[in-house]
Amino acid sequence: MARLEFAAHVLVKAPAERIFDYFADYRHVADVLEGVSKWEPIGSKTRGAGARYSVEMVALGVPLKSTLRLDRWRRPEEIGWISESGLIKQEGGFTFTETVH
Repeated sequence: MARLEFAAHVLVKAPAERIFDYFADYRHVADVLEGVSKWEPIGSKTRGAGARYSVEMVALGVPLKSTLRLDRWRRPEEIGWISESGLIKQEGGFTFTETVH
C-alpha cells in the first residue's frame, strides 16, 4: 500500500506556548493546512485529546471527508490526530520546539 508523508519546518519568533495555542484553536486549521476547507468540532469538546472533528479537504485533487480525533495533546510540544472514518486513513500533527539563538 502506498504511503504519502509530508514534513515541513517553519521558524516563528514567538514563545512555544503562544504558537501552540494558535494551532490548538480549531478555527485556524484551515489557515495553516493547505487544502483543508472545513475543520469543525463534533460535540462540545473542542480541545485536547479525544476532541473530534468533521473535516473536508482536497488532497492530490481528490475531495475527502473524514472524522478526525485528536490523539496527542502535550502543551506546548505536540498536537496530533488520527482518522476515525473516511476514504483514506490519516494521521498527522504538529510539533513545537523552542530554539534559543
